[in-house]
Amino acid sequence: MSQLLELSSQVETLRSSLKKDRSLEDMVGESPSFRQAYRLVENAAETSVTVLLSGETGVGKERFARAIHSRSRRKDKPLVTINCAALPHDLQSENWQSFTAVSLP
Repeated sequence: MSQLLELSSQVETLRSSLKKDRSLEDMVGESPSFRQAYRLVENAAETSVTVLLSGETGVGKERFARAIHSRSRRKDKPLVTINCAALPHDLQSENWQSFTAVSLP
C-alpha cells in the first residue's frame, strides 16, 4: 500500500511539473553562444517553422524546445518531443532517409 501511495505522489508531482509555464526567463546564461541561442528561440517562436534541435546530451535541447513552444502561437496545443537517441538505428535510417533538406528564401 505504501508503494502505491508513493507512486501516486510521484505521478502528481510529474503532472504539476508539466503544468508549470517554463519560459526563457527560467534559463540562465551569459555567454555569447547562449545569447545567440536565446535570440534564435525568440525568432523561431514568432514563426510557424518546424524546429530540429541537436546537440550533446545535457545541453538543454528539450528546455529550448519547451521555451520555443511556450512562446509560440501553438502554446495551447500539444508539444511532441522525440529523443532520437532512444530510437533503434535501423528505424532512424529508414525514416530519415526519406527527408530532403530544402532551403527557402
